Amino acid sequence: MTLAAFYTNAIPPTTLRLVLLGASAFMLYGAGRLVMGVVPARADRPTLRALLGAALVLAVAIVSIVMGRPGIGLHLPIACAAAAMTFGIGSLILGRTHPSDPSAGNPSWALVAPAIAITLFAGLSGRFDAMPIAALIAFGVAAMFAWREAPEVIVEGEASHVHRDAPTPLVILFWIGGIALAGLAGVLVMLGLPGLETSGIPSDPLAVVFLLAPAILVPIFFELLPPCKTLGWDGSISVLAKFALINLCFCLPLVALVQADAGVIRGLWLANAISNTATATQPATAEVVAATDAATTIEFPSLPAIPLRSDLLVLAGAMLLIVPLAAGWQKPGGLEAAALIACYFLSLGLVMASVLWRR
Repeated sequence: MTLAAFYTNAIPPTTLRLVLLGASAFMLYGAGRLVMGVVPARADRPTLRALLGAALVLAVAIVSIVMGRPGIGLHLPIACAAAAMTFGIGSLILGRTHPSDPSAGNPSWALVAPAIAITLFAGLSGRFDAMPIAALIAFGVAAMFAWREAPEVIVEGEASHVHRDAPTPLVILFWIGGIALAGLAGVLVMLGLPGLETSGIPSDPLAVVFLLAPAILVPIFFELLPPCKTLGWDGSISVLAKFALINLCFCLPLVALVQADAGVIRGLWLANAISNTATATQPATAEVVAATDAATTIEFPSLPAIPLRSDLLVLAGAMLLIVPLAAGWQKPGGLEAAALIACYFLSLGLVMASVLWRR
């Protein structure tokens, strides 16, 4: 008996797929810790950490598009932004000593709100085509240039720890390896998802909000807890806010473009396959002409309904709490943290309810 046959007979396929899902979660977590843990102190800025986190999201999202699950690819950037602005910021308020002065807020955090509004309007209008993609990218570029970081202050009671920097080539190698590891974790998720579909429940939204988004966010969040290295309070919140902004304004449009291009590639392959079946002397049939015309037409995807009903609506509600903190109208406290974390669990509940309702 071969080794493959032994595992096939010894382990039920459903159990094996669930094992793959569990392994993918640990792999994603390890990829995040690898990428975030080697950021050099001399270059440790909120923008860099946010970009590295978004690269992990993009790697998993593109893998899901290539492997035929566009719902995951289009949902993941929205879910990660929602988790960062709710659970991430709420837990950071609880886990770190925050300033007692309300004016310690940074107005730039509120720049996430217009990105949420553009994404919500684009999703409700139907197809996620060139206009909303261009609007999101244009706003994202403007917001990144307009973003202002407050002077970093380590709050009293928090020890600052500056780690020894690794050589730059080694750091870049770790970053590339971590992003590649995240892509491999995405492959394992795609292979393991059929194990959740045996009961007839749609697995894509559940995998995104209960597995992929937390596994990506938690390593980013852990690196912002004390000892806080070179980032202070403002910079730590800015990491999560910029991470959400980049996901909505850049990752989501890029994933939509990849999905549109994937449709064109599949159409061209189909048209070529149909034309090859015809003989050299046979004129082009109507089927071949129609397939060729369809192949050259870009079909932009629609945003999945569940993130529109859950993640984006919860994000809009969470911004009602974030904007006063950003404007300095109130200081962060336990009540605000509890409300943000409650928004996150509300998002999970709405996703679960939407999945069960669609069953």
